[in-house]
Amino acid sequence: MAEIHMRAQIPETDDEKKGREEKSSKPSFGCWQVVLSRALPMLLAFLVVPATQAVGVATAATFSYILAACLGRSWKCLSTRCLSMIFCFTLSCWFFVFFWPSFLTFASWNNGWIPGFRALQPGYQPEGCDTGKLVQEFVEGDFMKELDAVHWDAKAQRCDCRLPDNGAEQGRCKSSDSEDLPRFTVVSALIDVGRRDRAGCDYLRMFAPQLHRQVDLVFFGEAWALEVVQAVRTALNLSNRTRLRLLEAGDKPTAAQALWGAPASLAFHHHLGQMQAIAARKYFWHLLHLFKAGVSGKVVPHYAWVTNEKANFVVQAARENYFQNSQSDAGHSYFVWIDVGAGHGNLKATRHFCACNLAVPGTVTLFHQLRNKKELFEGAGADMSTKFEALPLGKLTISNYLSSYDFTHHFDEIIGTFWGGDLAGIELFWEHWNATFHRLMDAGAIDHDQGIICLVAASEPQWLRYITSNFYGVLHLC
Repeated sequence: MAEIHMRAQIPETDDEKKGREEKSSKPSFGCWQVVLSRALPMLLAFLVVPATQAVGVATAATFSYILAACLGRSWKCLSTRCLSMIFCFTLSCWFFVFFWPSFLTFASWNNGWIPGFRALQPGYQPEGCDTGKLVQEFVEGDFMKELDAVHWDAKAQRCDCRLPDNGAEQGRCKSSDSEDLPRFTVVSALIDVGRRDRAGCDYLRMFAPQLHRQVDLVFFGEAWALEVVQAVRTALNLSNRTRLRLLEAGDKPTAAQALWGAPASLAFHHHLGQMQAIAARKYFWHLLHLFKAGVSGKVVPHYAWVTNEKANFVVQAARENYFQNSQSDAGHSYFVWIDVGAGHGNLKATRHFCACNLAVPGTVTLFHQLRNKKELFEGAGADMSTKFEALPLGKLTISNYLSSYDFTHHFDEIIGTFWGGDLAGIELFWEHWNATFHRLMDAGAIDHDQGIICLVAASEPQWLRYITSNFYGVLHLC
């Protein structure tokens, strides 16, 4: 006991004290170094690998590690910790190469879409869809309102925008700026992109009221959908007012092309691979932002692609103008886009279609969810309540879209479900739409049609007009 007590009383030298302090400080510092040397390579791998070059990056990392391990014997700068970081990065790359596609497949299914679905394949038929029963259901159904369009002149059998609107649709049918005797063509399309809870037949059911209308119709779709539309319009004696355009992928001639003619051109389909890479790379960041910018338009590239084709279909229909004016005193032809799912089928339509409130030459008319144009661009008042957080479009630019709103805002201000204009206006609209789409793609961003439309409208071009409406307001085309 005395010996132990004597040892305890021996004073500690300066060298011993310094060594003990260095030793006690090293584990803590080394622990942080170890954590960073593992976490940083994993984070870097996550940012780099979820892209089309994933396997290439992982392979390059593997060769880099082998080379560094060989050179490390003679190069002092390649320390053990440095080699460990390269090794960790390499393992992380290979992990994400195999894990990330599996995760995205699960996420796609969980979000309501069929993983790996290939759209526009020749001969495609939607599962569980009896087209014969569908045609019978459409032909025998009651989809028409008792009252006709307020601007329909039954005696002259034409739209006459000089007729009083009688306050129809809460005053939205006013036509003071419209030309007198316009002609209208409805344009729509259906492409099955693998939505699990809503098949192609479900979308066509929603479009049934529009099929019954006595209006010129240009419809783009896959062969099975064209067969249904043709059968219904023929049964209703409207085949002479129906123009059907085939949509199909691939370069080889098919039986459908022999029947329906050459497929219509697709403006953005060739970007689908790049859009898939963007969606895969940014999925994690949208997840971190709790999908504030939406799901389908951001991480479902097929949906973003197909909604952006709308303007392409309308400009094709307008340029062709298949239904030429047959009356010498008729005004311009106006082309009106209506989604196949407009109103979700929960409405009855007027027998004739006279959208006089958009029949202003040289313009395109958009429908929005604010009370007026001022609120759309400057912000809603405190007394205005909406189901979404409205962004004043006057504050929107490409720059702040890419830096913030790409992840934080879902664009519901302007409705993509229905809009229209004449050829001059639609050409301008298409030019700006197409340019905006490619600017986003070049910056590594994708969005659905409403995001593109809001960006186009943000610069307030003079050829755009605005009417207050809602997603179920397709009858506001009046």
